[in-house]
Parts: sequence; structure tokens; C-alpha cells
Amino acid sequence: MTPGELRARTEAFAVEVIKFTNPLAEKVLTRSFADQVRRSATSTAQNYSACTIAKSRRDFISKLRLALEEADDSAR
Repeated sequence: MTPGELRARTEAFAVEVIKFTNPLAEKVLTRSFADQVRRSATSTAQNYSACTIAKSRRDFISKLRLALEEADDSAR
């Protein structure tokens, strides 16, 4: 998978999570859950995008680690 393909997949993931959580965000009981899942899904895409412009290998690894943590949070 190329970096561009992975960027597109993380962005598509964020969009799909937002669509999925729209009904949840409308209800008071599930709104906070929807907000948290949205934040982590969109952060995954943002942090991966930041990886592609990392200044060094260490910076790349750090940013990629953040993207992986957010993806893991989204999956739970």
C-alpha cells in the first residue's frame, strides 16, 4: 500500500465514522460516545497525514505512533 492509498483510507474511515455516528450524536445518552469516536477517527487521518511531512525518521515514528493509538481508540 502506498502512502497516498493509506492517506485515502484513513480519510475514508473518518468520513464513514462520522456518517455512522450521526444518529448517535442526536441522542443525549449517546452523544458523548459519538463525539469521542469522531475525534479519534478524524485524529487518525490527521496524524497519518502529518507523518507524510515528518522532518526526520524519529518525527515520522512519533507521528505514526499517534495515528496508531487513535486508530486503536476508534476500534474499541
